[in-house]
Amino acid sequence: MARLYPMLLFALLVLMVPVESAGYAELAKLNEVSIIVQTFDRDAKELLTLNEDDIKNQVFVFFRSKLPNLKVKESSQSSVYIAANIGKIPAHGGTAGYYGEVLLKVSRPVIIKKTGTLTYKAAVWSRSAILMGTSGGATANVRVFLDQLLTKFAADWYRVNP
Repeated sequence: MARLYPMLLFALLVLMVPVESAGYAELAKLNEVSIIVQTFDRDAKELLTLNEDDIKNQVFVFFRSKLPNLKVKESSQSSVYIAANIGKIPAHGGTAGYYGEVLLKVSRPVIIKKTGTLTYKAAVWSRSAILMGTSGGATANVRVFLDQLLTKFAADWYRVNP
């Protein structure tokens, strides 16, 4: 029975990968965003040696260097939302490590074609990465995986905004 779990997880991963031919038209003409970082919970504050402003600065610097045509503007209706949800793995009154997820989501105002209704914001691109390790490595892993997610976003953005 235990052998089926890895195969099932792999099958779900393959089935949930987006189809490349669908494209990322929702990112077309996305020329400005605001950066929103979810407030860290207690565990994340204890495990990470960075704060929400550090994450925001990492994203800002990435956009300035890799996506110079995508402006960062606080008043933009389009946004990049980042969440680092990290929890402790308890062990004998201490902490054995951490587990969690880094999420990167892009939202923007969209018009629903069937009704012609303008929604305030809808998620048009979203990716996440699962994290796990020893307590000392949480900060480095959050930074590395956030950079990987930003790189995926940049590639998808450039596909529709050459």
